Amino acid sequence: MSPVRIQKSWYFNLHPARVQSSGHCDEDAAALSLTLPEHAASLQFSFRKERDLSYVSQLTAQVSPVPVCQGCTNETYSGMLGRDRLFAAACGRSFKCTSENLLLMSSKLRLKLVPLQVQAFVVPGGQYGQEVECSADLQRRVIPLVLGAVAVGVVLVAVLVFLLNKEHQGYERI
Repeated sequence: MSPVRIQKSWYFNLHPARVQSSGHCDEDAAALSLTLPEHAASLQFSFRKERDLSYVSQLTAQVSPVPVCQGCTNETYSGMLGRDRLFAAACGRSFKCTSENLLLMSSKLRLKLVPLQVQAFVVPGGQYGQEVECSADLQRRVIPLVLGAVAVGVVLVAVLVFLLNKEHQGYERI
């Protein structure tokens, strides 16, 4: 008989007041590092700029939680995404998403970013530029509009059918 390890899900929040930030910015590359004290957790964003588009080219995460019980081992969970253009927006604009972004960083680490707004390069006056909305937020707004339009269409068809049938009511002349 072999021992069975029960998998549990743990959630850790990065409290903004405790996060230390650092980074650098060049002409077409930038980096942002967010770290908790004692390196308990860290996120590194690598930004790229290609022509008029900026995006996160690599996202690295590492979490080293305090063991949940005495005698438990201290595990470090880490992962990286680097093959996609994450959070893309035109230069001078920001990427914003209020919907949940769940990123599979590795088999043991999932990263949830809620809400998210990022902008690299061309940040006039230190303020975010015009927002590029993520597809999840767009779908949340569009689906109710489409359903409302369908409902209005059904009501209009019902009214037309009623009016057309009303003309043919009563007796016909012989």
